[in-house]
Amino acid sequence: MGTNKGFLSLHRTRQAALHAEQEGKEYNEDSEMIPIEHAIELEPRISNLPIQKLFAVHRKNDYTANSAIFVQELLKSIKALGIEYKCGTKGMIQGIVTQDSNKVSTGKDCAVLATSARDSRFKITTEDGTLHKFDYVILASGVNTPLLARKIGVEKSSLFFKPSICPTYPLRGYSLTIYTDHTKQDGIEREKRGMSTNLLNKPISVDDMYCSSVVAGFGELVGYREKAKDVPSIAPQIMARYCRTIFPESDVKEDHALQCFRPITPDDLPLVGEVCSVPGLYLHTGHGTLGWTLCLATAECVAQAICNSMACRKTDSYQLPGGVQIRSATLSPNRF
Repeated sequence: MGTNKGFLSLHRTRQAALHAEQEGKEYNEDSEMIPIEHAIELEPRISNLPIQKLFAVHRKNDYTANSAIFVQELLKSIKALGIEYKCGTKGMIQGIVTQDSNKVSTGKDCAVLATSARDSRFKITTEDGTLHKFDYVILASGVNTPLLARKIGVEKSSLFFKPSICPTYPLRGYSLTIYTDHTKQDGIEREKRGMSTNLLNKPISVDDMYCSSVVAGFGELVGYREKAKDVPSIAPQIMARYCRTIFPESDVKEDHALQCFRPITPDDLPLVGEVCSVPGLYLHTGHGTLGWTLCLATAECVAQAICNSMACRKTDSYQLPGGVQIRSATLSPNRF
């Protein structure tokens, strides 16, 4: 959607649009199904779509958050609490030793988030040579989480070791950012709100904080990045063709499409909670294409799981704001 206009979704059937409208209202959103003519007034480029018999739902108070700004503010908050954060080469994982294993695992695949503790179920060595001791470790390394999980010395026997400690697989997709000439009116709007008017030659549509002119899609099971680079795809060509149809004023090029790999689980639900075979090891991954959408809620679930463990409390559900409850078994890494 355009600046400060909320979120607009398009649907092929009236029933689907009504369902989206009701879903928004259930979560206290100002959601309303509107005529397609009204939707075109809000976003004129919709008229370029080859399918015109569409139904639109306007969520007036729904905006896409800026993940970069969120992470920057999050880092400020945790540092103010005295929490150490390591990134780049300094925070790269060099080796992990578990309490029940003398095996040292090395590798540079992922990053680990961990909470300090009085004892050391886990000993983690980072690239700068520092040894960290933890009782609780959260693996939250996106598509690379299972690669790091395999390096933790949890094998009791090669005959009985289950490789499904983190059953996710990389799903390859693509994103294509579209740019057009910066318009004077959009520049005025951004200046009024204290935002930069030089936004990489101006993505064609921006909401409150985030460039929304990003076309993304496709799901290809072609392995991890190193292997997938040799597997061709027609996805960028198809995406570029649609972009030229919907956004004729852009100079989109298919070779600008970027590969992205999403960690997907067998049932398309995240892995959240403790791994029963490795006490103290928690997973926070497997969000598929909805990582930014779900991560704050599932992070709260992980936090509650660890707090319950530390307090020796047994519960079968996570409590989220608004009275929402999620059964812990639904997201448990041990459900497979």
